[in-house]
Amino acid sequence: MADDEDYYPPLDRDRHSDALGGVEDDDNLNMFLNLAGDIEEEVGVGMDDLELLPPLKTIFDHPLIMKCQLINDKGLLVPAWRCGFCPASNNTFKGAPNATKALAHVMSRPRYDIRPCKGTIPRATMRQFERLFQERAVYKDQRAVSRQVVLDIIDDSQERVFQSVANRGRRQQVA
Repeated sequence: MADDEDYYPPLDRDRHSDALGGVEDDDNLNMFLNLAGDIEEEVGVGMDDLELLPPLKTIFDHPLIMKCQLINDKGLLVPAWRCGFCPASNNTFKGAPNATKALAHVMSRPRYDIRPCKGTIPRATMRQFERLFQERAVYKDQRAVSRQVVLDIIDDSQERVFQSVANRGRRQQVA
């Protein structure tokens, strides 16, 4: 059987020094920077990709997602919205601008009854859309919890009123 060194590569003491018995904070920082450099090389993440764009309040705050109007078959103006990332021939959506559907479109999310975006969206912009999607999901969950609390309070109140009325009826029968 071969030596253990054949099966296990030697540890790089500079990289794994904190796991080998504790070192000063400067060494931990150096190890982190080395590992981050390896990830950057392997994945291809550049410093430009790490820059964050400002958060959006709504999808229509993005300059390439625009509300507009179209002329329908009857010659009337109808509301619509346009995706600036899609090819020009297929980038306008009829109907009232729906922020949820527009966000699902650019993120290519299934089950929102809208076709996915066929354009190329930069990573930083996609992260901006993902943050907006997550913020909206948290807001939706908070709203659902608040509504459930109110419904529970109403149910509890109705139950107490019912018990109160039922107890009064018994007292009248006993007396």
